[in-house]
Amino acid sequence: MFFSLMVGMTFYACQKKAEMPIPVHPKKATLDVQVLHHYWTIPNIAVYLKKNVIDFPGKDSTLYDTYQVTNQAGNVEFRDLEYGNYYLYVKGWDPVFYATVIGYKPVVISDSSAAGGIIDDRVFVSE
Repeated sequence: MFFSLMVGMTFYACQKKAEMPIPVHPKKATLDVQVLHHYWTIPNIAVYLKKNVIDFPGKDSTLYDTYQVTNQAGNVEFRDLEYGNYYLYVKGWDPVFYATVIGYKPVVISDSSAAGGIIDDRVFVSE
């Protein structure tokens, strides 16, 4: 009897306790965007970003979640974006061609598109 009690206590003591599940955080990425008009970069132009859409939201900039203005190299960077569907919209003045330009395009952020957590993309704009 003593032996079976010891064996039972040994098995009970060696059982693993249920572990708390590790919280899964949504995967995030950085979207680097370059704005081009006739293959020339455009500085100081607004780039708008809308999350969770697959169709063009339209030209009303108030419909977008956020925006940034391109630097002198025509680039913006949107950080900590969760994986999903986005739309980019660009509207502004091209100082080289003296014209108002627009452009838009969908962007999908996923494991296959965000190599190393970074997506490099371009938006071509036109008059």
